[in-house]
Amino acid sequence: MAKFTPHMNINYSVTVTLTEVEARALDALFGYNNKQMLDVFYEHMGKYYMEPHEAGFFSLAESVRTQLQDGLGRVNEAQKVISGDSIKAAHVRGLFEALEIVKASVTEDGKNDTAEDIQNAIDEVKDPTKKKKNNEAT
Repeated sequence: MAKFTPHMNINYSVTVTLTEVEARALDALFGYNNKQMLDVFYEHMGKYYMEPHEAGFFSLAESVRTQLQDGLGRVNEAQKVISGDSIKAAHVRGLFEALEIVKASVTEDGKNDTAEDIQNAIDEVKDPTKKKKNNEAT
């Protein structure tokens, strides 16, 4: 004969939306050692309300460390790009590419090309269709 054992399961979840400032505050709050933080909390505020929720506290702390910190790291990188750190690096790379163009503009016979020849070489890098036009003009 079949035996039925009823089980009830209630699930509850909350979606929280934070501003960057709020996310950084939460990250800072959970940046402390969690056990020591609870000890200080209990010492000054008592255990009555928080102690039954310690497991949730530690779970939330882990979520903040693993999920929130990753997102804040991406925000930090984006801010660096916007502030120009990455743009400056790109300009330096561009400068080295330009120097390579000038070095390559020395003809095989060892004579330096004219300023116009160098400018044409730079223009060809910027727009490869100009190479065809420059070759046709000579």
